[in-house]
Amino acid sequence: KMQMEALELNRKMKDIKGEAATLSFIGFAYTEFREYRLGIQYMRPAMELSRQASDQVLETFALAGLGHAYDLLKMPDSALYYQRLALNNFSGLKHGPLKSLILTRYGNAFSSLGVRDSALFYYHKALRNAIANNDRVNDSKIQAKIASLYESSGQYDSSLYYARQSVKNGQRSAQPLQ
Repeated sequence: KMQMEALELNRKMKDIKGEAATLSFIGFAYTEFREYRLGIQYMRPAMELSRQASDQVLETFALAGLGHAYDLLKMPDSALYYQRLALNNFSGLKHGPLKSLILTRYGNAFSSLGVRDSALFYYHKALRNAIANNDRVNDSKIQAKIASLYESSGQYDSSLYYARQSVKNGQRSAQPLQ
């Protein structure tokens, strides 16, 4: 409700950047509530408005959100397409947690396609980035993804290692529900 009110205010004030940010957060919220198609309906215009406002961070966030929604819709080719755009768009930006998020979601898309080696490559790259940037939001999520991938291939020792790391880091996370 608050985001919808913010959207209305941004439109009245003709604040393109604010409107783009609000649309992204509404799309993100719908995706979190498993309303993936509604999420996409908000993130597409967020991406376009971010481009108009020349806000590369917001545009990249919207692209990554679109890819995530498509991945959750079991459309891995579309997910990979948008994550690739997000990763390419990220070039030159200095935003550690966003880079961790993009690399993780890139790994998710490869995992959904069944390309395990590429998924692990991007998960490990995301984890290195999260550690280098002291990213307490994404590190435990990435470790859980790695643990799950190892578990599904019968590599239980590796799975257990990353699962334990995930729990330990999750307890220190800025998002304790994780």
